[in-house]
Amino acid sequence: MAKFYFAASRLFKVLGTVYWALGAPPKARRKLAWLAGRCERLAREQIIRQREQAAAKEAAERERKAALEAAEKERIAKQELEYQREMVRLRKERERQLERILSTPNINTTDWDIHWKRLQRHGYSRYRGETEFMGPRGGIYTITASGNRNYR
Repeated sequence: MAKFYFAASRLFKVLGTVYWALGAPPKARRKLAWLAGRCERLAREQIIRQREQAAAKEAAERERKAALEAAEKERIAKQELEYQREMVRLRKERERQLERILSTPNINTTDWDIHWKRLQRHGYSRYRGETEFMGPRGGIYTITASGNRNYR
């Protein structure tokens, strides 16, 4: 639109020059000069409005991007918190499960460390299908069908 106003302004200036060359009355030349000035003002106002609209649009876009980034950061923080809670829950669950296994020496295990801890805590433990006992001096033994002790 601003281009149109600038073009009209130039046209009125040219017409004013032609009217002057032809000896037209001053009132007509003043009217053309006024129209040329009015068209230039309208063109400048249009350019200012376009710049203001572009600046407003850029500001809105920046705000939208900032809001999206904030929402993304909030979502990531929420996921991180959820992950941490889940890790704490899993850790507590593992600890409860380990404590249950350590407190019940009749449950069969293939893990030597758990077996050793149960032997120290309870004096006996089931390891790889056999119940093993810890003697008074720390020796590990099994009991045969006849009741004898087989030390390792």
